[in-house]
Amino acid sequence: MSEKYNNTYFEEGVAKGVSGYTNYTWMPEFTIPLAHRIIRRLRILPGERVLDYGCAKGYLVRALRLLDIQACGCDIGEYALRHCHPEVREYVYSSTEFGKESYDWVIAKDVLEHLTQIELMNFLILAKRITKNLFIIVPLGDGEKYIIPQYEKDVTHILRWTLQQWRDAFIKHDWLATSMDTNMIGLKDSWKHHKNGNAAFTLRQIRESSL
Repeated sequence: MSEKYNNTYFEEGVAKGVSGYTNYTWMPEFTIPLAHRIIRRLRILPGERVLDYGCAKGYLVRALRLLDIQACGCDIGEYALRHCHPEVREYVYSSTEFGKESYDWVIAKDVLEHLTQIELMNFLILAKRITKNLFIIVPLGDGEKYIIPQYEKDVTHILRWTLQQWRDAFIKHDWLATSMDTNMIGLKDSWKHHKNGNAAFTLRQIRESSL
């Protein structure tokens, strides 16, 4: 699966019809405000440890660290990890190592829709070993297609679930949604004109893992 997230996916995705990316690069004017919004929303304190699951080139990790958060990242894609921001190279690692360190928060923004149901289950189970708090952002669908048609252009997207389907999956694996909404202002401003096209979940572990 990792080979799908290659140079073409990140640098020529739109032109080649495989993703929504073109010359995916560091944009501090976008990513730093996003990181600030997440910190405020979750009330993350300076010095707390945060993992960006599916960090790609580590841009959110970089922005969080600039704001005094002890952020790390992991990703399945070898290309993205090789081309991560040089300032965070020592803080990003392969997602095959996921589950070996503990964090105050694990963030997965625009990631879980790329997983199969089995992979999602494994993520939710393993996450219980390393954190009590998850923050998830996913695109919403009706089970068969996305509410926002542009999301269909990413050939690696798999899950097209409704808000309720996501909530049910989380609670099934002992993650309670302490908040969930479709207001993406400050989180996904590019899609704020699409009502109910994305959802943000703040989740709390309700039963510790026995693993």
